[in-house]
Amino acid sequence: MKKKKAAAALNKSKRKLMIIGAVIATLIGAVPAFADYIMYSGDLTRTRNIVDGDTPIEYAWDLETGWSVSQPITVTDPKDGQVYAYHIGALPDANNDVQLPRGSYLWKIPLRSEEIRKLPHEQQIDWMIEHGLRAMQLGPYTKTYSHVTWSPENKHFYVGWGTGKASKLISVDANLASMISMPLSDTPIASPTVYANDLVVIGTMDGKLRAVKGLSSGKYVSTSYDYDTAPNAEITGHLTGIPGTKQFGVGLNYRKSSQKGKFNLFEVVDNGSAAPTIRSLWDSYYITNSGVATDAAYDAGVFYFSDKAGTFYAVIANAPGQKWAANHRSQVPSIPTDDVIRTADELMASLPPEELEIMKKLNQRMDNAEDLPTPRTPEQPEMTHLGGRMYSVTNPDGTVEIVIK
Repeated sequence: MKKKKAAAALNKSKRKLMIIGAVIATLIGAVPAFADYIMYSGDLTRTRNIVDGDTPIEYAWDLETGWSVSQPITVTDPKDGQVYAYHIGALPDANNDVQLPRGSYLWKIPLRSEEIRKLPHEQQIDWMIEHGLRAMQLGPYTKTYSHVTWSPENKHFYVGWGTGKASKLISVDANLASMISMPLSDTPIASPTVYANDLVVIGTMDGKLRAVKGLSSGKYVSTSYDYDTAPNAEITGHLTGIPGTKQFGVGLNYRKSSQKGKFNLFEVVDNGSAAPTIRSLWDSYYITNSGVATDAAYDAGVFYFSDKAGTFYAVIANAPGQKWAANHRSQVPSIPTDDVIRTADELMASLPPEELEIMKKLNQRMDNAEDLPTPRTPEQPEMTHLGGRMYSVTNPDGTVEIVIK
């Protein structure tokens, strides 16, 4: 019992704990030779790509960590070479596995499940405590909606904590021994985006982006960027980064509204000891059919995301023109012909030789409309294979679309 009380800064509520235990068991089963998963969705591209094994998902153990929507991350501790999960949870009372008092905690959880999966639950908890289970109290009991980010360059964890005007951006050292915080203007939903030299950017539910330099040292400078000042404007998605740069794309949503949303490409500039700068890289925002309340994924120069109305977009990063947009009812993504044929050389240059040749021929045909056959009107969309990933789709309304499948 003494041991448990000494470790008392650690866990979550049992009902939620069973869910977290399942998540951790999944990581153990899927990635036998652990790869660090240091932030929400793996890396700044938000693609969630991981090396997956053939081991089936099996229950291993559970730990009460409290109320949470936080995604656990995994980090190898250089001191012992072991992998730990880090996770945020809010305990409503001391009725939990390690008798921690009511509060919000950042957990460090050992993941060597093979050594304890057959032990009784209480012995599993004792083993965890002996092998590095820790918890740091971030503040009073609060339902935090952010996630943890680990920065190998800065050797610190970063998390957005709290709701409303009581929200904070927190930096915690690698040993979970000390933390430093600064106030935020409103609730942070996504995890902080962290760059080298202790440079952090996070969005909040009042439509603002906040960039901070030097938080971990306690001598920080910061700047705020108004994405939109409308009272219902909010940033609820993660910042999606372009590898090798400090550029990121993020959408804007409008609470309790179906009004058109926005997506934009930004860059944060590190100004040394002066406050960092956030600047827009596009001349105008990309406008969506409805608010953007989710993360974008980035791959090969294109941002992919959806809006609340069910339309899925692919937007070229270095030329803010739409590559294609597909409604969720569509069987295949439809590509506006003008955008594919007439826009950016980047898209053409990115195609394999076979598809590039097809596109050139289509371009010639589009330039000479007399060569195009008059499409008949089918009862259902009909698809014709043009070669490679290229297809022609004839719709019931008589329109013809060129798609990449």
